[in-house]
Amino acid sequence: MLFSTNRHRLQMIFIIFVFFLTFNSQGQKQIFDSDQRYPDIKNLCFDVSYKEIIKVNKNINVTTLTTLDKLTFKEKTYTQKQHRFMSSTDSPIHEISYRSWYNVFPKWYTVASVIRTDETGTTSYFTTKNKYLRNDWFLDLDPKSYYGYYGTGEIGGGYNFYVLPHTQISLTSWTQEKEIIEEVGYLTFYRYSYPTTKVLQEFIRQGFAVTTNTRYITVSNSEIRITWHLNEHVITKELLTNNTITQTTITKYKYYEKFGQYLISEERQTTPETFENGDCYEVLTITTYADFDDKCNTDASVVDIRSKNDVVSTLEVVPNPAQDQVTIKLPISTDEYSSIEIVDQMGRVVTGTNVASGLNAITMDINTLLPGIYFVKVKQGTQSFNSKFVKQ
Repeated sequence: MLFSTNRHRLQMIFIIFVFFLTFNSQGQKQIFDSDQRYPDIKNLCFDVSYKEIIKVNKNINVTTLTTLDKLTFKEKTYTQKQHRFMSSTDSPIHEISYRSWYNVFPKWYTVASVIRTDETGTTSYFTTKNKYLRNDWFLDLDPKSYYGYYGTGEIGGGYNFYVLPHTQISLTSWTQEKEIIEEVGYLTFYRYSYPTTKVLQEFIRQGFAVTTNTRYITVSNSEIRITWHLNEHVITKELLTNNTITQTTITKYKYYEKFGQYLISEERQTTPETFENGDCYEVLTITTYADFDDKCNTDASVVDIRSKNDVVSTLEVVPNPAQDQVTIKLPISTDEYSSIEIVDQMGRVVTGTNVASGLNAITMDINTLLPGIYFVKVKQGTQSFNSKFVKQ
């Protein structure tokens, strides 16, 4: 409960933060940090990559761990393409397309091709059928759930969807976000900003301690500490309980010349946890953001994410040999997702991923693999393909 309270308090801080970014006391737009100017962007797309791993003491006794505890050792990853834009009626739309995922969803779960949030709520569009359900879809079981409802459509050659209408809380959040976007555009949510004197005065009025110098600004109380590193363009957020750090988030920013702004590039979060046997470990999540662009297609079908370009006849792995990353080019493009496993010479699966239907290639991180020969196994529906590469 305390952790939830801390997270809510952190969100409230940034609501104040954005409020003073957007308006001054006369209700006019103001610049948040000294002399930076940023464009009024109403159309923005970018790539997101997520990785979750755990860090344990080398002396941990694995034999005393429960089955559920052992499952936490599995690395979880996914990649997304996100697109945020204004509709023809000037309502904000946020679309998320999963490109790949691994150990994030249960095997029986069908991953939505696109998840779209707008003024009506959140709709998940599915172009892949679920082989674990009768007639491949939930609609055959029950068209309505406790929270939302299921349906079918014909866009992009046929799809299924699930609609989760707004709750009062989510609608309030969406409305507040809409007001901010209308005033200052989408970059507000991703750009590096530090508080002005006026914002710091508001923090002080709310009971926070404030420390400033030429290198950093820190705002803190007994539950939260936020530090803006001015020269490095980094923000550190720490949640506290009894003067003990319960979570640390370090957010880094990269300069984009086309926007004249530092935009988020990496968010690294560390959370201490405890196994049932009492041993401690840390959960580390790394979320990277890349390729911010305001030249995105807002006219494309919401479920038309498939591309037939650059189809190859055999499974290809490039470069080969490789050091940090390999790109796996898939030989066919089906309506089912592709399952990829990378196997060492002992036959052990060292990593893998699932790739959304219709995508023809995926880039995988291999910098943690030891040098040697590795085999790539791909399954697409009933077909299987094999290749190999050398890790230097």
